[in-house]
Amino acid sequence: MNFILLLVILVSLFGVHYRKEPSADYISPNQTAAINGIFVMFVFMRHINQYLTAGKYDKIFEIFNFGIDQLIVTTFLFYSGYGIMYSLHNKNNYIDTMPKRILKILIQFDLAIILYLIVSIIVGEHYSVPDILLAFVAWKSLGNSNWYIFAILFMYVSTFIVGKILNKSNVLTPILVTLFAMIYIIFTRHFGKGFHWYSTIFCYPLGMFFEIYKDKLNDFFKKNILNRVIAFILMAVPFTISFWICKTSGNSHVVLLAYELSTITFVLSIVALSTLFEFCNPVINYFGKNVFEIYILQRIPMILLENRLSNQYIYFFICFGITLLLAIGFKKLMKYIPV
Repeated sequence: MNFILLLVILVSLFGVHYRKEPSADYISPNQTAAINGIFVMFVFMRHINQYLTAGKYDKIFEIFNFGIDQLIVTTFLFYSGYGIMYSLHNKNNYIDTMPKRILKILIQFDLAIILYLIVSIIVGEHYSVPDILLAFVAWKSLGNSNWYIFAILFMYVSTFIVGKILNKSNVLTPILVTLFAMIYIIFTRHFGKGFHWYSTIFCYPLGMFFEIYKDKLNDFFKKNILNRVIAFILMAVPFTISFWICKTSGNSHVVLLAYELSTITFVLSIVALSTLFEFCNPVINYFGKNVFEIYILQRIPMILLENRLSNQYIYFFICFGITLLLAIGFKKLMKYIPV
């Protein structure tokens, strides 16, 4: 996996260039898609590693995998929160369209669940009826990745509730959404869900806060390059400290607080870095615009081909190729779903 990690890094850095002039483009749809495209490749690597036996040359990847952990999904949540808040500010009655958006995500996810149910039958994996039913709302898994879908649906529903209560978007919106994020943590912890279910959730309301204050932040970034460098350092230093604490502390409450801080400062470090450098090439842009499909479908070939291919590199590239084909077909299918 070391060589694949190197390949992914090279693909991610291809076409990157320094921003000579400060620009608000760092938070544009194309730039955020490119950054998400980078991280969805890391997600793929992290997931496929669960189906492989570590080789003697995989030590570097193992260290990377241990370090990156759940940080790979922080940009997904942050940019989702930012995008929703931007739409609330700039599109008339957008809050009233959110139920349709939520329903579309659920339908997309449930179509994928049907595929995973078929896969489970093929490989002889058996699930109880309650587990199958709960899988359709992302509370249980049929071998698929489910926690992120449940989290994003929860936050979208929370945003809708807050939006209807307030009638207009303002700074109270992300404040109340943050309270819902706290409820989400309490709820998932109460029902025994793993740390990964809630360790990054505050990145969503953080994205909403960022959208509210983006004009002031942009003015700060545009003054000079030093401000952009300072912004990066101010985020990178606390990230490093909090990340070290959560990896070394034995206190679960300290770990949770430190990890939440590390996810927030990590994603803001990425945002600050994107004010200095533009990440853009056709490959990562394509992946970033198809994050949902790639994320939710990638385990299908991983499950079907597990232990059938002895070479991990052949296994990786075949799984990745099949995932892309599934993503393309899935996206075309969704065009015929009237939602």
